[in-house]
Amino acid sequence: MRDYQQIRDYLPPQEEKRFQVLITTRKEYLSATIATFRVEVLKEKDALDLLRSYLKDNRIDTQIEAAKLLCQDLGYLPLALELVARLLVRRQDWKISKIRDKLAEKGLDEPILAKNPKFHGEMTAERGLKAAFNLSWEELHSEPEAQILALYLSLFALAPFPKGMILDLFPDEDGDTVEEWLTDSLVHLSLVQDNRDGWYEIHPLLRRYFRDKLEASPHAEPAKRRYCGIMAKKSAEMPENLTVEIVEEFKPFLLHLQASVGEYPQYIADEDLLWSYTGLASYYNGQGLYAIAEPYCQACLTATRTHLGDNHPDVATSLNNLALLYESQGRYTEAEPLLLEAINIVRERLGENHPHTQTVYHNYLRMLS
Repeated sequence: MRDYQQIRDYLPPQEEKRFQVLITTRKEYLSATIATFRVEVLKEKDALDLLRSYLKDNRIDTQIEAAKLLCQDLGYLPLALELVARLLVRRQDWKISKIRDKLAEKGLDEPILAKNPKFHGEMTAERGLKAAFNLSWEELHSEPEAQILALYLSLFALAPFPKGMILDLFPDEDGDTVEEWLTDSLVHLSLVQDNRDGWYEIHPLLRRYFRDKLEASPHAEPAKRRYCGIMAKKSAEMPENLTVEIVEEFKPFLLHLQASVGEYPQYIADEDLLWSYTGLASYYNGQGLYAIAEPYCQACLTATRTHLGDNHPDVATSLNNLALLYESQGRYTEAEPLLLEAINIVRERLGENHPHTQTVYHNYLRMLS
């Protein structure tokens, strides 16, 4: 059901208890008199069972890890799982990994996720996946701001994200207006899921749908720059000394911080380079997870050198941080030249008596002792 007003007059009166009417719709809210039951995606076990119901040749259980990853790729969405399962029935020699490779390459444009007209009678669903998404997208044609918000949200990693960061994507707009686009349009049409705790998330396949539209739009570059700015600000909140509480507090943000430096590094502003990487490095370094922290320290040094030049103070800070990470592991011969280079930079750029110069020099003397 797409338009409640078209059926409202045909529904039995509310006081009439003899009849129960079931309405299926993508809309989150229809009327105060209608109880809403949200249909969730499948759990992993149920998704695997759905695949098994089509594939009787034991292919799922002999390739169980690949099957689990396939279910994850498809976001446990029944329509997507059914489309893939029906194709595998017709492709007896295909491995599940081949399906995953094809989906990774073409996403929603992969014919696997389209309904094959040759087998129209097999399925009750009228459309393939992208066509189904297009219906909801078309309902937003008169709300271009909500469409733009959806494109921006596709930049978040595949994890819940907080309302505060959503509002920060549009700093020049009134927060209530952005919330209206979010709640009354995207959540209402089930394009974004409200987790009811101030956090939201997007289904993996819808995220891919929105991302494809973003990349084809003029909004891609400003959206990525804004996203990276928000993540740099969050990363800069990472304290030097971690507690168990701080580790837990930052955990929900990790995938989003990693997306900034991993997927969109070229859109990070020069002034945000240092913190974009250092926050993540500090998070893992503070827990003694040196092997995870090291690539972020190295990437920070590379990024600051490339964008700011070899003699920039942020390069010195990057050298200092990488050296301290090596020192924590007893890798003194690797740490020493980094600290010496950092000292030379800050002496030249900031002067002998600058606090930053003194800090780097102190770190060097402490290591020697």
